[in-house]
Amino acid sequence: MARLFTDDDVQLVYQTLMQKVREGDPAALSLISRYVAAPPKSAYSPTPFDYNQDDPLSGAQSIMMAIAKGELPADVGRSLIEGLASVQRIREVVELEQRLTQLEEEVEGKQ
Repeated sequence: MARLFTDDDVQLVYQTLMQKVREGDPAALSLISRYVAAPPKSAYSPTPFDYNQDDPLSGAQSIMMAIAKGELPADVGRSLIEGLASVQRIREVVELEQRLTQLEEEVEGKQ
């Protein structure tokens, strides 16, 4: 549908909406705030840092240091730490499953 509008059409719609907003039209204000002046969506850029998967604590500490030094925004750091925590929980489940399988095999072997 957007391809049906020319740049001139879009400009005319914008100007019309802005005029309505100036006149106090709440529907026009809603449209402008929703589609034209919408808050920017957060987009994280790549954040390189050293991460030793065998030592998730040092990875989390590296992230916290980068935040403290102002090298990394706090919201990005929080996301990274949440990601590390998720990876660690997955690793723990996999390790528990492997250990359980090993124990079951040992028990079956003794019977």
